[in-house]
Amino acid sequence: MIDASMITIALALAYVIRFDGWPPGFYRKQFILVLPYLVLLRLAIFGGFGVYKLIWRYVTVRDLPRLIGATALGSAVVVAARFLVGPVAAAAELVVNPTQATVPWSVVVTEFVLTTGATLGVRALWRLTSEEVKRKRSIEGPTPTLSRALLIGAGAAGVMVAREAKSNRSLGFQVVGFLDDNPDKRNTIIHGFQVLGTTDQLPAISKKLKAELAIITIGDAPADSIRRIV
Repeated sequence: MIDASMITIALALAYVIRFDGWPPGFYRKQFILVLPYLVLLRLAIFGGFGVYKLIWRYVTVRDLPRLIGATALGSAVVVAARFLVGPVAAAAELVVNPTQATVPWSVVVTEFVLTTGATLGVRALWRLTSEEVKRKRSIEGPTPTLSRALLIGAGAAGVMVAREAKSNRSLGFQVVGFLDDNPDKRNTIIHGFQVLGTTDQLPAISKKLKAELAIITIGDAPADSIRRIV
């Protein structure tokens, strides 16, 4: 229902932008005629692309190609239909001017851009809202005493731990920064936390920041590296 609403609004805005206001009589009828077919087309393609298998609160950048691809395919079908409807309508003597039976190019392009932005935006907003609700729930009641933790490894695993710790205080620790041996990551900020130095600097940095925990967040760390860090 949310997607259907976004598609409807996107198509309406596309016509409004094209005509600098609500479209004239013929194009108003065209909008009403095209709308249900476009909504059904896009929802069907979204379903075929597996868009509705994605859990909104966990949508990430990796899901963008699936969402954009589904929207682009829908617009490609609209473009193909645009080339067919005009001649067919003229041959059946439904219209005098074949161009009147086709959706304007500017509407097709604008609707694609607006639909893509709306469907992506509503999912991003849902995720942000879910994370904020989760964060607020985690801080309800007595404030727990949180240990100060350094994350060893600023890769994908480290980002996952930092994100979860930021929104879930029941884990019992708060992140104070990253350590990583990759020089390109030095002084960068990842998910709101700075990469403070290398693992060799662990004693000095932990003393400076009064860190109580060092959590190894290197997914493929060899055994000798783990022993050295410990």
